[in-house]
Amino acid sequence: MKFGFFTARRAEERGFTLVELMVTLAVAAILLGIALPSFLSTMESSRERSVIDAITTSLKYARSEAVKRNRQLVLCSRDASSTGCLGTTDWAQNGWLLLFDNPDPTPDEVLRVWDPLDGQAEVTVPPQLVFNADGTLGAASALTIKSGRRDARNFCVNLTGSIYEGACP
Repeated sequence: MKFGFFTARRAEERGFTLVELMVTLAVAAILLGIALPSFLSTMESSRERSVIDAITTSLKYARSEAVKRNRQLVLCSRDASSTGCLGTTDWAQNGWLLLFDNPDPTPDEVLRVWDPLDGQAEVTVPPQLVFNADGTLGAASALTIKSGRRDARNFCVNLTGSIYEGACP
C-alpha cells in the first residue's frame, strides 16, 4: 500500500535487520571498552579517598576529644571484643577504637569504635597513638595507606597532632 512517499510495511517486515543489530552491538562494545578503564580508575580513587578520610577523621576526632576532656586518649587497633587495644599495626583488618587508658585495675573506657575496612585497603599505623590532654602526640607517627592497585601513600601525624601527606621528618 502506498500513502504518498511512504509505503506501509507488512507485519512480518517489522524489526531490525541482522546488520543493524551487529553494528549497534559493535558500537556499544567499543564505547564500553573505552569507558570501563576510566570508570574503574574513578572507583578505585573514590575508595582510596574514603579510606584516607576515615583515618584522618578519626585522628582529628581523637585529638579534639583529648583537648575537650583534658585527658590522655589512646587511638589503637581494636581487639575482637572492641574493649581494648590489640597491638597490631594493621588497623584496616580489625578496625580501631578510641579509649581512655585508665590505670589498672580500672577497665579502659571506650569512647568510639570504627569498623574494619573489609579489604578496601591496607593501613599501616603504629600499634597505638597516644594523644595528650593538650592534643599533642608524644612522637611523630608515620601512616601508610595502600588501596587496591594504587601506590602506597604516606602520611605523618606530627607532634602537634596535625596530619599531612608526606614522610615524617
